[in-house]
Amino acid sequence: MAVLTDKMWHGEPLRATIKFGENLDYTVYTDNSYAPQAQQDSMNLLKQIDFSLSQGNARVNPLGIAVSNSISMQIYDADDSLSPINTQSPYYNKLVNGIEIDIEISYDGVSWDKYGVYFATNWSGNYEEGAHGFTSVSAEDIITTLGNEDLPELPVTQNLPAVDLIDAVMQGLGLTKNTDYAIDSQLDETVSYGIVQGGKVRDALNNICQLLFARVIVDRTGKILFVPALSPYDGCNEIVLTETDTGGQLSNHNTSNINYNKVVVHYLEEGEASRQVLFSDNSHVLADGTN
Repeated sequence: MAVLTDKMWHGEPLRATIKFGENLDYTVYTDNSYAPQAQQDSMNLLKQIDFSLSQGNARVNPLGIAVSNSISMQIYDADDSLSPINTQSPYYNKLVNGIEIDIEISYDGVSWDKYGVYFATNWSGNYEEGAHGFTSVSAEDIITTLGNEDLPELPVTQNLPAVDLIDAVMQGLGLTKNTDYAIDSQLDETVSYGIVQGGKVRDALNNICQLLFARVIVDRTGKILFVPALSPYDGCNEIVLTETDTGGQLSNHNTSNINYNKVVVHYLEEGEASRQVLFSDNSHVLADGTN
């Protein structure tokens, strides 16, 4: 774990590399002064990029259902090369969904660090008043694509360690452990869980995470991480904010997405199937700060 001391954004430049194929990368910068010399006079510009980052859809359940981080970019290209209908573009017929887009950031103006790996979901160009404008490109990380895959064939198992179950699913999809994905050491426990063939990967991953109180996220390098939902995970960063960093005001409130007024516990008795209510309470009001 590293404590981040540089808390503020200082206008660091970004660059986006769209990978259309071998020797056919398209690279654009938010500031061309950071581009190679041959590209510094280019009119091409990454005008705007918006990030939507989330560790899950918390409106579905307390742990959240795995959802992709996403970006939306506006790019100006002098030759309108990124317009889907430009038949003269070297990328014509290659502007399709699923194209990899690597986002990088430079903190020193020389070296570039990974700032996210995304896959295109939409391309949109425009032409008005006698000239072309910006091309809009939307993209999401690998979670959406991965979740839509059919579950691979898995062996029948019982009381399997959670890490082995996750490994079976991910490696069945052709992913390599510690390169394409990683599992936090805190999730190393045994679970009794069955996977039905014919389902989607997203359903299996969401169910596994609910059993383990975990989340599935994607880091800046594009690696899929299985991490605890309620505690810091391996390799996470720490940042300490004071009233100076937050503008002098902090607020504290509960979300209205999920409200509880009753807790019911059930148990299964070994042998003959039976079920009995152990505890049920809907008569108490929780007092702020004393629970």
